[in-house]
Amino acid sequence: MLIKCKTKGTRVKGVVFHPRLHFLLASMHSGDIQMWDYLNSTLVEVFSEHEGPVRGIDFHQEQPLFVSGGDDTTVIVWDFTQRKKLFVLAGHLDYVRTVQFHTSYPWVMSSSDDQTIRIWNWQSRSCITVISGHNHYVMSSLFHPTENLIISSSLDHTARIWDITYLVEKKCSIKPPIQNQSNYYMAEPNSMGNAFEIEVTGVSDVICLHTLVGHSSGVNYAIFFGTNLAITAGDDCTVRIWRYSQYSFYQTNILRDHEDNVTCLLLVKDYLLSTSEDHSIRIWDLNTYALVHTYLMDDDRFWTISKSKHNNYITAGHDAGLIVFKLYKERPQISLGPDREKTILYYVWNNSLYASNLEKECESFTKELLHYSSTNGTTNAVKNKNTDMNLLYYKWLETNSNNNLVSNYKDHENKLVFQCPSGTYINQRTLIGSVTEERRIVQTTKLFLNNYAKDRIILCLMYKINKANYAELFSYNRGQLEYTFKRLCNSAAFINSNQILVLDKTLLIYNINGDLMSELNISSQIQNRQLGATAQFTDKDLNNLKVFSVTKDVLLFFCPKNQFLFLYSLNTKNLVNSVNAPYGKLFDVIVNSYGFICCLFTNFVVIYDRTLNRITYKQQFNRIKSGVWDNNTSVIYSTYNQIHYLLINGSFGVLCTMASPTYLIKVSDGADDKKLLYLINRQHRCFKQVLDSPDYLLKYSLLVNNMEKANTLVDSGQVFGRFTCSYLISNGKYVLARKLLGDDNLNKFYLSVQFGDLQNALNDAKLINNKAIWSYLGDVSLELGNVTIAELAYQKSKQYQKLTLLYLVIGDFGKLRKMLNICKIHDDKSLLLVHALYLGDMEELSNVLGENGHEQLANICNATYKINNWSEENLENPNAKYLVPPKPVNRMEGDMLNWNVKFIESDESKFDINEIVEFTKQEMSKKTDSSYLSTNILEQQMADLLVTSKKEKSPRADVYTPDQGVVYTKQVQRREEGADLFNEILEGTQDASPLDFNDTANHYDGSDDIWDSVRDEVNHEQRLFMFLNQKNYTSALNYLNHMYGEVNVHLLKSTLQNSDFSKFDSIQQVNYQPSLNQKMNTALAHFQNAEFEQCEEQLVGLLRELFLYKSLNLDVATIMEHCYWYALAIRLEMERDSLSQTDPKRSLQLAAYLTCCKLNTSHHYLVLRKTVGLMWKAKNYQTAAMLVDRILNLDTTKFEFDQTEMDKAKKIHTLCLQKGTNLYDLDLQPEDFNNLEICSVTMDKLYQEPTATCLFCGAYAFRKYVNQFCKVCHLLKLV
Repeated sequence: MLIKCKTKGTRVKGVVFHPRLHFLLASMHSGDIQMWDYLNSTLVEVFSEHEGPVRGIDFHQEQPLFVSGGDDTTVIVWDFTQRKKLFVLAGHLDYVRTVQFHTSYPWVMSSSDDQTIRIWNWQSRSCITVISGHNHYVMSSLFHPTENLIISSSLDHTARIWDITYLVEKKCSIKPPIQNQSNYYMAEPNSMGNAFEIEVTGVSDVICLHTLVGHSSGVNYAIFFGTNLAITAGDDCTVRIWRYSQYSFYQTNILRDHEDNVTCLLLVKDYLLSTSEDHSIRIWDLNTYALVHTYLMDDDRFWTISKSKHNNYITAGHDAGLIVFKLYKERPQISLGPDREKTILYYVWNNSLYASNLEKECESFTKELLHYSSTNGTTNAVKNKNTDMNLLYYKWLETNSNNNLVSNYKDHENKLVFQCPSGTYINQRTLIGSVTEERRIVQTTKLFLNNYAKDRIILCLMYKINKANYAELFSYNRGQLEYTFKRLCNSAAFINSNQILVLDKTLLIYNINGDLMSELNISSQIQNRQLGATAQFTDKDLNNLKVFSVTKDVLLFFCPKNQFLFLYSLNTKNLVNSVNAPYGKLFDVIVNSYGFICCLFTNFVVIYDRTLNRITYKQQFNRIKSGVWDNNTSVIYSTYNQIHYLLINGSFGVLCTMASPTYLIKVSDGADDKKLLYLINRQHRCFKQVLDSPDYLLKYSLLVNNMEKANTLVDSGQVFGRFTCSYLISNGKYVLARKLLGDDNLNKFYLSVQFGDLQNALNDAKLINNKAIWSYLGDVSLELGNVTIAELAYQKSKQYQKLTLLYLVIGDFGKLRKMLNICKIHDDKSLLLVHALYLGDMEELSNVLGENGHEQLANICNATYKINNWSEENLENPNAKYLVPPKPVNRMEGDMLNWNVKFIESDESKFDINEIVEFTKQEMSKKTDSSYLSTNILEQQMADLLVTSKKEKSPRADVYTPDQGVVYTKQVQRREEGADLFNEILEGTQDASPLDFNDTANHYDGSDDIWDSVRDEVNHEQRLFMFLNQKNYTSALNYLNHMYGEVNVHLLKSTLQNSDFSKFDSIQQVNYQPSLNQKMNTALAHFQNAEFEQCEEQLVGLLRELFLYKSLNLDVATIMEHCYWYALAIRLEMERDSLSQTDPKRSLQLAAYLTCCKLNTSHHYLVLRKTVGLMWKAKNYQTAAMLVDRILNLDTTKFEFDQTEMDKAKKIHTLCLQKGTNLYDLDLQPEDFNNLEICSVTMDKLYQEPTATCLFCGAYAFRKYVNQFCKVCHLLKLV
């Protein structure tokens, strides 16, 4: 029994799984109903309306409804999408024990302590029949899954089977509605309900067919089993099986192993699970009626049990909460041949070890899918292979996800044996061995192969029997089993071709014959190395170590207690290195041929080099399932429903989304330079997936410097979008980034400037032809030393002062003289004076002085320099000389005027990529070398081992390429030289004349982020609408990933599922405004009442809807801006409140920032008034006076207010001015009131420094938070 999820709380009286989603409901003794996401162990919602314990709970099969019944005698129908109660069905006179929806009719059945069973029509909200007959409390009642029967149990020691055929004929249509098309309507109370009701009179609605008598005490639960069997559980500690027909019944078996009241029953194929107050869940084989397994709790009694309909999860409620578990481990235990290019797959199930050809398994599964399509009428889809295989795989899963819970009839001691999840396909695999424990079923934990043995096949299987762990070794030579041996161990790893290390309290080295060779002692070395650990390594911790093989005679040890990794060399008998690895549980280590080590933790992927120095890592919030290396440069790994990649340079992404959990086998090269990914699913069937993700191929090509491939991807339009462009910029791929920008000249201009390509920047500036752009280009060109372009830019922008300074610096007096003549034309006296001084033209200087009323200064100048017909007799200073600037010592001309300034980019790297690529090429050439292949005898070994058949050619299975997901990873290092250039251009134009930005060809929008105006070249809105209209949510999510780089798929899934675009024929018909306004008003009402958590929850949902509408290019800018500011305000208030006691200064600073948010006037008034009170209490009187002044200047016509409050504000303002001091120095200026920018991550004020922004909601953050998800909308990453 494998526990997936545990909860702690009050007693759980009822549990039920949603028929499709990964949610379950738990009805509590406390009166609450809890909805859980059992895959992530998170509480989703709590519903509270019942007054007393809630005992019965059930989901509707199609509608978003569930029904509950409790001790308050009521039955309540809920809508869990709206999170509210719809209506109450009243009529019972005592506790309601169980409730159930009918699968075909709009009925709800309830059983009660008032000794009756009632059936309700939940559409008309009326009771259609009351079933009486029991003489005590009715503990349960259930519909038959296929027939018109009901079974009930009671404390009158009986169970009864009822026939409701007449009731169906009377109350429902002749032909019941088909389940998957049942769109029931919500009728008004006391209405007629079904319009096709047939009145049948003269007969009773419900007939009691049989009364099952045999229990010596009350019967707590009863279920149907098959077509003519029933099972009951009672307070007499027994479970009884009954066989019935139309006219008779009899008891067949009694199961007696329980020691207290049996409370609930569950059928899982051929197994029966029973819960009891004796703290146990017992599992019975219904083929032999034998007890096969018992699960015990220490102190808690079990009350209820239920199973999911679309997977193998089971949940049981007990006194302290609930547990979710599976009866067996669904993860396939597999291993490949010595190198990853071999096609031999080893597979273990129960006690048997199999081998098969991987290629043939994939071909067989493809044939099965095609055969499934022909038998289910979907042959029309064969024309498009990609779409067809994707669709077929989904449909195949619907009918094959639960086909594996069938008992095995072999004579095992514990008898809990399950058939292989692949069904009868396991017979097509070759049985090559069995574990020594033939009569005791084993729980396999790991299967791995000796990669160092070249002359034989050596497999090690680790498994568990009860609580003991074993490792069993199998050696095959020429297709024959040579020998096996078994040892107790907690972990094991091959050292070389002839030795294996086994950990069982001590480290023991055996040869492959099972002979003990030596004992390894590393405890002292670990203690010496583990200097920084909080808890020191002891001998007791040795038995908990995990050991993995890295290379020949090199092992990797992991200590779970202290979270340390140790690399140990058996040749030197020393630890090579030890590192702290605080990443949780380590379950696998994969090593590539170059020696890089990838450690797969529960939620982390970490890559180390040969000496255990960390290269990069990535965090996942879903559990990691498996991983493989691809060409020594990237790790591909799978989570619950996605396949991700992590390159050794830190780049990451999502390859595709899968229909069900899958496990990776290997990556190999396919036709047309494509890569093939081999996978195996939880049905233990193998298939292929083409690695054709353009995002992955682009990043891989850039890593290995394959620029030809990268240019092909960009030129063909396979990669596009803001995120890709940002990635190329961060990696210095300027030319590719320019290609992605297309005709966006403004952003191409800034990009060229950022990378110092002034010639392209000049060409872009000519196309834009804007004065601000020319001025900015001139400043940048001057900084980079390009005088020619700087001169042209200043001429275009008419920056005469800067031109003068430029000519003066380079000593070009001829052009200075031209500038003086231009000043004469424009009659600019001040510039004339300056140019005259620069040129040493005293006559011109004298003329300017004289013309402007400074005759005395002009005469002094004439007398000094003997100019303008001044007589030498009047010369006061005979030694006077002209005031002429010094000429340049070494004057440059032409291109020599420009000096080159280069950006210096860091080449620091933890690995040599050229060396890795060369090594990989040599390795691939070795594998294709005929001499190498002839010397390797492993193919001959498997030819003897496997039963091969004739080769059959089958079409390739191009499995689907679904959507991408969300990851939180370490930030990729970015180049900082470029900074944020847009702020600099705004600063550079402050001294210039007023500019007209309307000439910017709709490119310049004043945003601080230079990528806000990036536009894709294709019509994304229509394509996205097509996916939404067809309810193709997988493709919609995939396309949103392409549009924005990476979207938070986990958050958008529910929004997509709850949206309905199928009723619209075009985007223009989408009527979104009324719904958005209503939800926004709800959020504002919560904000008005200081219900910030509810307001935040409402805004989060609203932002997700707005994201879809904005992606469809609908006009939602106004309401989106409102959502952003209110979401930011709530974050500020909640963080302020949390710091009010511990950090008062920071709390006051956040309160001050809160007053700068752009809120409605009435809300702004409330925020200001509260903040004034906080400032007054903290003795920050100057700040309080500033805020009161803002209150007095508010537009009071937009909201209702009390004039006395304004009078009080004036008095407070006077008092604050009188005190005039601040206890805390806060960073708040008057200019911040309408222009404050706050980092959405740290809640700090942003100054004139580089920032990152969210392309959806517009939130800002410091540049170092690039590639992290926005903290306001949580949908896109900051760029």
